[in-house]
Amino acid sequence: MFVKDGLLSPQLEGVVEEYSNRLPFKIIALEENKGLGFALRRGVRECSYEVIARADADDICAPNRFECQIYHFEQDSSLDVVGTWISEFEDDPRQIYAYRELPESHEEIFKYAKRRNPLNHMTVAFKKKSVIDAGNYDPHFKFAQDYLLWAKMLMKGYRFRNIPLYLVNARAGVKMLERRGGSNYFTYEIQLQKKFVEIGLISRFEMVTNLALRGFVRLVPNGIRGVIYKNVLRK
Repeated sequence: MFVKDGLLSPQLEGVVEEYSNRLPFKIIALEENKGLGFALRRGVRECSYEVIARADADDICAPNRFECQIYHFEQDSSLDVVGTWISEFEDDPRQIYAYRELPESHEEIFKYAKRRNPLNHMTVAFKKKSVIDAGNYDPHFKFAQDYLLWAKMLMKGYRFRNIPLYLVNARAGVKMLERRGGSNYFTYEIQLQKKFVEIGLISRFEMVTNLALRGFVRLVPNGIRGVIYKNVLRK
């Protein structure tokens, strides 16, 4: 499944055309750019199979990533979402500068979700029916659409697991840090935390605590955020 979120550049159209001739892509072309949440929501609905694996265009998956995730679904039919750990690079995939390791078991993931996103979004594989039943991606949220979806699924009792292997090498760096800072981003953070209170994931006290900690990271200059990111939020 490939969703075009509005018009693409001639160069990208060429890449899509080249690979659509080599691989059995199902292409959904949106007439105008409507944002990641809308594109993800539409993509999930249009997928033909029960298990959906997500991947970012600029990340690199390990050759056995999908095999590992399918194996876990086959071994435990109660699972609804399976993620993995990631390594991160900026320009050269061979120069890894950070790792993001997350809790493995469902119980640990539920507890962790009260404070931080418990999954690396670019690594997830999930059951289509479970995601749609939980409300799918919310197209009205401009950021953290995945975090909100996981929260809704956790509150509905769906089961999660993270594989403790670095199965995706993700592109990150300065531009990503810039996108994750500023007053607008903190405004989205407030909206997200309020939503968590509304669905029962956290208490109002936990919301205030989360906003105090996360607000500091969002509002400091990019240079300081980079230090926090590399030395506190990552391994």
